Amino acid sequence: MQSPQVLNVVGSTRAVQFESDKAVRGGYSDLQVLSSAAGYYIGTRYEEFDDAGNCVWIEPGSRDSGYFRTEEAAQANLTGLIDGTQDVALRLTP
Repeated sequence: MQSPQVLNVVGSTRAVQFESDKAVRGGYSDLQVLSSAAGYYIGTRYEEFDDAGNCVWIEPGSRDSGYFRTEEAAQANLTGLIDGTQDVALRLTP
């Protein structure tokens, strides 16, 4: 499932291409459970790959939910969001 926040702000989950000697392909991941010092959350990672398919850059992409105390709670909310059995309030802007 793609991030509504990324789509609203960036307009695409694909990487923006810059003039460079190095070819870079990448973009934002689908929604997944991530963690920070504040706790677990539903969000995306931004990843870039070289021509050989090796990941050359990973960073947080978006935080689309509030924080959860446990990874299990965040995963249950993400699963419910994907299968439509649970409403999760997602952030639509940064």
